[in-house]
Amino acid sequence: MILVARRERPFQASAFLLILLNLGVPALCVAIGFTAVYLQNRNPLSWLLLALTISFSQLIVEPGWDSPFRTAAFAFRALAEKTLGVWILLFAIQFPHGSSWDRKAPGWKWLLLGPLCAVAIVRAFYESA
Repeated sequence: MILVARRERPFQASAFLLILLNLGVPALCVAIGFTAVYLQNRNPLSWLLLALTISFSQLIVEPGWDSPFRTAAFAFRALAEKTLGVWILLFAIQFPHGSSWDRKAPGWKWLLLGPLCAVAIVRAFYESA
């Protein structure tokens, strides 16, 4: 058995992956969310899917630009990233039809969602400040 070592071009492979992760995945997430809202704007699940995909799209984006809107962009990114758990939980409760315990006692979910939202807002504030 003969092993031949080939020299790879790591910069091109990593540049492609970087472009795909920083542009492709967020664009696809936002496109899926807005398409769902466009097709079924009266369905609350499509709005939850939009919030979920926007939050998911912000997990990969790397900061590194300077602009007048930099602070607002960092605040949006931090809030979207930190609220991903809230959107996943709300989507899980509502999908495909609202759960029976949520219809009987809708306030119970806020015992878990309230602290999650508060922690997400506080963490996003400290991260963007």
